[in-house]
Amino acid sequence: MQKPQKSALNKTDALAFFLTALYVFFFGLVSVLKYNSFSYNDFDLAVHAQTLYNILHGSIESSILGIPFLGNHLNFILFVIAPAYAVFQSPLTLLLLQTLALGASAYPIYLIAKENLPENVSLAVLFSYLFYPSLGYVNLFEFHPTAFATFFISATLYFIYKSRFIPFIIMIILVLLCQENLPLVVVPIGIYLLLIKRPVKWWLSTIILGSVWFWIGVYVLIPYFGKGIIQFTSLYGYLGNTGGEILKNILTHPVQLSNIILNPENHNYLLQIIGPVLFLPLLSPVNFLAAVPTIFQHLLSSRLTEHTIYFHYTAEIIPFVFFASIFGLKKVLSRSTFHKKENFLVNSLLLAAIGSNLILGPHINNLLNLRSFLKTDSDYIKEAFLKEIPRDAEVVSTFEFLPQLSGRSKLYSLHHVIMGKYTLSDISYRLPPTTEYMLIDFEDPLTFKSGFYTKEGDKNFKQLLRDGGFRVVKKAGPIVLFKK
Repeated sequence: MQKPQKSALNKTDALAFFLTALYVFFFGLVSVLKYNSFSYNDFDLAVHAQTLYNILHGSIESSILGIPFLGNHLNFILFVIAPAYAVFQSPLTLLLLQTLALGASAYPIYLIAKENLPENVSLAVLFSYLFYPSLGYVNLFEFHPTAFATFFISATLYFIYKSRFIPFIIMIILVLLCQENLPLVVVPIGIYLLLIKRPVKWWLSTIILGSVWFWIGVYVLIPYFGKGIIQFTSLYGYLGNTGGEILKNILTHPVQLSNIILNPENHNYLLQIIGPVLFLPLLSPVNFLAAVPTIFQHLLSSRLTEHTIYFHYTAEIIPFVFFASIFGLKKVLSRSTFHKKENFLVNSLLLAAIGSNLILGPHINNLLNLRSFLKTDSDYIKEAFLKEIPRDAEVVSTFEFLPQLSGRSKLYSLHHVIMGKYTLSDISYRLPPTTEYMLIDFEDPLTFKSGFYTKEGDKNFKQLLRDGGFRVVKKAGPIVLFKK
């Protein structure tokens, strides 16, 4: 890897900054509109918003999850962003910080591209990054701390390229603070550093940090805080009941493993990841190495949402897609066939970015359908219902109300009542008897039709109404407010 040379700020840099700012503005706007129109219909945003509210009030409990939040995921990064949340205590803060982190993650990649490729090609790489379908879906699906990992990983790759060890180690630590599965990124980065013959302190410290953090996180902290309620190993239950069994079966049953990995659903997932960048990472597999374990984690999961780009699960993969693409492009340009044909590559990248976005979304679709996020009469009715609930009251609600209700210490999600169990758990769920209000949209599809709905759902809900002492205090169409 050759030493890069410094270059002054020029028109290309200014255009790169403008494109990044445009991304942040657009997705920030969509996030605000989604929030105001009750369009976040899962519970991830509410979980993290309530967690931050509780952190600022001296607690690490998540009443939505039923455990301290560190028993779900080791999102220590929430402590880092808590001061910013203290200034403006709203889920919107999280959504805007997420958008800023994802937009900013493009810039380290652009800087690497600029020092290895012609200016017009590096700008096309930046455009492709900002227009990458997976990036948009990470940005729009609720809020997740791994969105910060996208930026930290991009910065990590930049500091590797620039041979700046101290900033590199700081970024590695910040990556690990985002979630407990990120050693699956950090340890392979250490192996990558060994393969490219970096000094021992680079690769050894990275492998040790990643390995120790994984062991502490998975085998000490999560079991301690989680109390055995949330069981993520159940996603790989067909491979074994413990982490050791799962690893053993992966290593000893290669045929079964290959059949799972090579199924058509996974083909589509891999195509969605590398297709929008013209399969360029395949030309630089060493630079794509660190993404492979995370991809395998998704391919082997029984959770179907991990096999698509339409959620947040590609957050850790995106920087490597483009890091490898840069060096794939560099190889292409070094061949005589493509000598002085930068414009052809630029046009190809732009067409692939726009074409894949037209097919997969979400940038163009959201731009064309921006009006769908504008507030309707139904949204104003929902706001009126929320005003009926005291700020310190304990509440259970369907999904779309949870973010707006998250600024309280005790909040519960109705889907747990319907399921009769905690999420990803076989442990029975019981709504705390101190719950005072229940706000329900009976047309919430995840709660009452699919997703979390079970055949016992009607029975569980009727039992809550019968035994919980709730009465209707306000009703408008499918929206009903109950009070104990």
